Amino acid sequence: MYLYICVYVNHITFLIKFEETMKNLFQEINVIENREPEEVIYETRLHWISFLPYIVGMLFTLPSLFAFVIIFFTYVSKGVKYEDTQPFEFVGLFTSGMFSLLFLFLLYKYFLLKSIKVQVLKNSLTLRSGVVAQEVNDILLSKYEGFHLHQSAMGKWLGYGIFRVTTGGAYQSYKIKDPMGLRNTVMNQINEINK
Repeated sequence: MYLYICVYVNHITFLIKFEETMKNLFQEINVIENREPEEVIYETRLHWISFLPYIVGMLFTLPSLFAFVIIFFTYVSKGVKYEDTQPFEFVGLFTSGMFSLLFLFLLYKYFLLKSIKVQVLKNSLTLRSGVVAQEVNDILLSKYEGFHLHQSAMGKWLGYGIFRVTTGGAYQSYKIKDPMGLRNTVMNQINEINK
């Protein structure tokens, strides 16, 4: 009987400590969630020209995806055995399978590029990307090292420019919409910080 009472008391004290710990944790989470987000001053995305190679690649590999599905399910539905097939049938299945994987890779890269955002906040330049998981790179404007913007004649005509950022040895390059708007906003923010 004494053993049961000791176990019961230990169980209750554990539950009380657990409840206090969870209460403190939720209070910390509420403090973090209730923090005011930084205001986005300027936001731009990649220009459609960045997606063009992936779209063209997907258009060329899409028929292979259909061919792979048709060939594969034809073999499965007929119950074709390895001994009953010709070598060129496996070559067709393998080739269409490889192009189908290429299609899926290009589709993933397309959505990855579609998710990229370049944002200018009050004190930082933020580069966001990610399809499933999100990656956020913040560059403090006070520690800003380099800003390179290249806009060719075609880029001026189509409204895009190549934006390159260098900080701490990291180098990233993007073809963005309205590059001069981004440059002007970043320079204005740096001037406000340096005042």
